[in-house]
Amino acid sequence: MLYVVSLLTLASVLRHQAGFPLDDSYIHQVIARNMAETHVVGFQPGRASSGSSSLVWTMILTAGDILLGRVSPVWFCLALSVCVMATIGFVLMRLTQQDGLSGAAAWAIALAPALSGNFQWLGLIGMEHLLFLALMLLLLEIWLRPLQARSAATPFQLFLLCFLMVLTRLEGVFLIGAVLGCWRFADRRMKNLVLPGVGTLAGLVVSLGWNWKISGQWMPASMRGRQFLYMAGYGRLDIRVRFLWDSCRRMLMTWSIGSGESGLHGGVWMLSLLLLGGLVLFGIRELMARHARRWIVLVLCAFTVEAAYLFVLPAAGHGGRYIALPMMVCMSLASFGLHALLTTIGGNRKLVGAGVGIACGLTLCLSQRAWMRASEAEIEQIRTEHGVMAAWMQENLPAETFTGLHLAAFDIGRIGYQFRGRIVDLGALVDSHFLPYLRTARTGDYLREHDVRYVVLPMTDQNDRLASVWLALDPEHGVELTLVHTVCADRGIAELAWIASGTALPCQYLYSIRYVTPVR
Repeated sequence: MLYVVSLLTLASVLRHQAGFPLDDSYIHQVIARNMAETHVVGFQPGRASSGSSSLVWTMILTAGDILLGRVSPVWFCLALSVCVMATIGFVLMRLTQQDGLSGAAAWAIALAPALSGNFQWLGLIGMEHLLFLALMLLLLEIWLRPLQARSAATPFQLFLLCFLMVLTRLEGVFLIGAVLGCWRFADRRMKNLVLPGVGTLAGLVVSLGWNWKISGQWMPASMRGRQFLYMAGYGRLDIRVRFLWDSCRRMLMTWSIGSGESGLHGGVWMLSLLLLGGLVLFGIRELMARHARRWIVLVLCAFTVEAAYLFVLPAAGHGGRYIALPMMVCMSLASFGLHALLTTIGGNRKLVGAGVGIACGLTLCLSQRAWMRASEAEIEQIRTEHGVMAAWMQENLPAETFTGLHLAAFDIGRIGYQFRGRIVDLGALVDSHFLPYLRTARTGDYLREHDVRYVVLPMTDQNDRLASVWLALDPEHGVELTLVHTVCADRGIAELAWIASGTALPCQYLYSIRYVTPVR
């Protein structure tokens, strides 16, 4: 119940302005709407393409659009998040009880994620990350279920969960491997691996086959685009060290969103990280001492996610969405570690329970306050920046701009939602054929081939180097840009949104394009 109440409290920000706090959230909505209307999975109407790495989530959103077309996608996604969040809370408590934990210790470890505004924020973004987490927890609970509680349906449940996990997010393969790899730990035999393994393989075949069909490559085009976006200009070691630091910093953002929010900076940040790390290690030590097998496997899964992203895509994602499982486990371990530490010091049960309760209450208050402010800022930025730019273009650009694909944008979510996907993507998320142009500084050639006449670029100011350096949109590469219109969000709102989740740069610049002879 606390998980649902905490999410709904954070979601109260939607009473002022319903919207998603991320521009990427709208990409999923565009694909689902196009699927419902044209029966083709793609960002652009009637054209199969990437843009979503989750087939399961796309189908769920499409079903919602078909059955509840008059309901705002924001409210539909919130209803889904409430159901999924309730499932997460229920399964975590069940795992805790099966591990023999009780009393204040059980409440401390099972309910801690509900206290984190950052974790609850994942329920507002309308994306698949919480569903993926719930499926993984269900797989873990069924796989490690006591022998006497298993039934004839258990193997088929495992098959279905493995299949859905891979189709929800491809990194499910790593987590399935981590869970099933503990087969001796779970009192299982080798033959029990067959159906889950078949489910995993079936999910892989469908996922990889779909990627190959729409893009001619095994991995999602959106993932390859993200790899280029996050890793371009960094050394392999540098980007991975940065990822580990960002992951650690993300764990602290439950309590404080950046130095501007709380005054945490410099040595205080490091001291806070050391304190949090100490509690987490103490929590792991206590789990091992109590032989809490299910939670130990869950910790292993969290490290698996962190390791997978470290080597494949070293980025925590907007708001830490890629590392949702490590965030959840970190909160639980810190709370459980605090309980164990106070018990070790020698406090009686009532005092220990009171101490943990006070710490949890403070965490809930601080975190909800900080993330309600951040969520409001993010939603407002998307509305007043991307939304206002889309409305201005609809009123002022020639109508033919939107009947064909004559407009390109880097942030394609909210703007693409306004124009029903009839825009060209400059972020390398949709069209796998664009990435080779991007890597070889031939974006201008790509736009010329698609007869693009206008581009919308996110920048801090007009001197930003995105256009000239990253996209190579300059006379040297055959493109002259003429500024047509600018829309900027409030600087304070944009700064808070950026610190919290990297929502978007503060301004959208609309340019007209003239193609010239490259100066090379």
